[in-house]
Amino acid sequence: MANPTTETPRAAWSVKEVCERFNISKGQVFILLKTNQIRRIKMGRRTLIPVESAEAWWASLQKAS
Repeated sequence: MANPTTETPRAAWSVKEVCERFNISKGQVFILLKTNQIRRIKMGRRTLIPVESAEAWWASLQKAS
């Protein structure tokens, strides 16, 4: 049985998790998706954002500052 205190690394975050992680609005996330600044994975009605895509976007902002 897996240890419940050990978290498995996630491959993708929900829109809500991206909002919380980067302190941005849901609308801003959808603008980033629409302008192809971050990628999306559709699973039925859910929109997921690959962690590597979101972190690459964030890193690009840090370099620009």
